[in-house]
Amino acid sequence: MKVALKVIVGVFAVIGFASVAIAIYVNVAVSPCSLFAQQAASPNDDYSAVFEQIICKDPAKNRSTVILSRRGAKERPVAVEVHGASQVVLRWPNPTSLEVAYPAGTAVKKYDLPDGWPEVILKASDGK
Repeated sequence: MKVALKVIVGVFAVIGFASVAIAIYVNVAVSPCSLFAQQAASPNDDYSAVFEQIICKDPAKNRSTVILSRRGAKERPVAVEVHGASQVVLRWPNPTSLEVAYPAGTAVKKYDLPDGWPEVILKASDGK
């Protein structure tokens, strides 16, 4: 009986170890994309802007966006798409204006936002 118990415990230990090893491998080695984010809250904390950068093994799937959110609202509109830059700075000069600074020469696309959302100001920076 003790031998059978040792075998059963051994089998479950091997299964547990294998499960953990597979989970780590899938999350580290196989994951095709990584997410990086930078957040900036408006001075009155009514709004928040997040620069999300998704970097994938397949460069065609890379995506960088600035997404807005408002306290108490489920809606999260995309304000800006950024292509070819990872150094994006978000700054709130006042509670209703968001400044998105990016390196000169970067391709950006600004989206129209619904009424009631902050003004988005694009600012190309020459790095000086």
